[in-house]
Amino acid sequence: MKIILWSEFPEQVDFKKLKLNFPVIIYVAVRSKKEFLRYKKYKHLKFGAWPVLDKKDGYWFSGYTSPKNIDHLDQFEGLDFKIDLEYPLAKSKYKFLVNYLFKRPKHYKYLKNKIDKLSEKSNILINEMPLPKFLLKSTGVYYKGKVTKNIMFYSTIYGLWLRPLTKFYYGFLLKTEYQSCSIGLIGPGIFKTENFYENINQFKEDLGLTEGFDQICIYSLESILKRKDKEKWFKVLKEISQRKV
Repeated sequence: MKIILWSEFPEQVDFKKLKLNFPVIIYVAVRSKKEFLRYKKYKHLKFGAWPVLDKKDGYWFSGYTSPKNIDHLDQFEGLDFKIDLEYPLAKSKYKFLVNYLFKRPKHYKYLKNKIDKLSEKSNILINEMPLPKFLLKSTGVYYKGKVTKNIMFYSTIYGLWLRPLTKFYYGFLLKTEYQSCSIGLIGPGIFKTENFYENINQFKEDLGLTEGFDQICIYSLESILKRKDKEKWFKVLKEISQRKV
């Protein structure tokens, strides 16, 4: 089993002191190749790049992203990197609905062609939301090609009391065209208000639903490190990494 740890806030991690006793790849959120290469000095760890944009430019990539910002991906050619296909970060739910869901993603073809080209020289991990394919396609956050596809299975995202219903819904989507699955959340993300696991047992329950995948991604490294019982969380990941696929 291949384990990937997302690190959306790598500045919070002391990579020099970080020691992991199982194989793992850490994808760090960066705004440039130059920034990413700083992490390559930590030879005892293996890294992948997670390109993100400035918040004012939408942060994630989609058919709504301008060609200029899509071209931001060019600098990562030849590297192992992840592209988050998500709706642009908006200041409010109202602005999100007006600016994106009711407008055509006019740069979707440009983004698709860009990924096609980059995938010829790079190992690309495409991260997609757990929504029906027709909706992903129509709103510019879908891709199919020579890449590894990851689906975000974040059972905590709509609140812990809705977690059973969320897991039931995700069950229809997990084992379709995806080779990889994200589990979480262990701590809040870019919004700072996201719901996350109360305890390690909830994490174990979700991992139990990932049979059949040969790769699991975890959100996030820095969230685990902030847990008082972080050693137990890493122990669970070590056990999962030994699972035969």
